[in-house]
Amino acid sequence: MFIFWRQPLQITGTAAPERVSARLKTLLSAGRFSVRDRLVGSLKGSRLRVWKENLAGYAGDIVEFDGTLRAGDTGTLIEGTLQYRMQTKIQFTGLLVMSLGLLVSGLLRQLHSGDNQLLVLGGSITLLTLGWIYAGSRTRHLLIRFIEEGLAEVTAD
Repeated sequence: MFIFWRQPLQITGTAAPERVSARLKTLLSAGRFSVRDRLVGSLKGSRLRVWKENLAGYAGDIVEFDGTLRAGDTGTLIEGTLQYRMQTKIQFTGLLVMSLGLLVSGLLRQLHSGDNQLLVLGGSITLLTLGWIYAGSRTRHLLIRFIEEGLAEVTAD
């Protein structure tokens, strides 16, 4: 699905879990304002939530990793799932529902009074929304790769 997808992720590394935990806490507590792309999120106990943040902030599609950090056979194991953050899901579905509402209202208005301005507006916003959702689904692999590389880096010895 384009909006409500989930993908498993498992990262293993040779660094000790305590070292990985310390690295993650340092990485995630870095300054809030940064020009470069970076991982942000939280590590509470063994629960880890991270996503990519950049200069654009929270605008756009945000893929989030939600999982756990624990000792593995050779060092540290991080496993969980990747998915759009809740705010991204709400953003996509909310705009889609509103644009479809405008489209239906415009269709009813055109049938009743012959005025098609609302129909054109609703159709345009619906098409733009569908395009945005499709484009997000085609580029989310870049966000996933950024998260994978960041987690692999902190688990390496």
